[in-house]
Amino acid sequence: RRRCGDGGRGRGNGGGGGGCGGASRSLVGSMDATKGAECVKVVVRCRPPNKKEISENRGGVVTMNCETGYVELANPRQPDSKKGFTFDQVYDKDSTQRMVYDETAFPLVESVLEGFNGTF
Repeated sequence: RRRCGDGGRGRGNGGGGGGCGGASRSLVGSMDATKGAECVKVVVRCRPPNKKEISENRGGVVTMNCETGYVELANPRQPDSKKGFTFDQVYDKDSTQRMVYDETAFPLVESVLEGFNGTF
């Protein structure tokens, strides 16, 4: 399952993304067909740098590993100070809206139409 916008079919290792101050999170409830239990999945997408960030030549502060779901945030004022987080799915700056929808929202919509509860 592809999670980074690397253009390939496998899960690639995404590079750092622009400012990513606008990284979005969503909680996705889905029905686990094998266990019959509901679970909550947390998905994060790092946006590409905007025009202002590009014109100011700002470096990226987010490093994403789409294979493991690990995201590391760097403080630009303290480069040695980093915080890490792990998510169920990670989409890097090269991911498209369509990719995020197809892999996160679409399965949820399908399960709702089949009668399961879902939250987005």
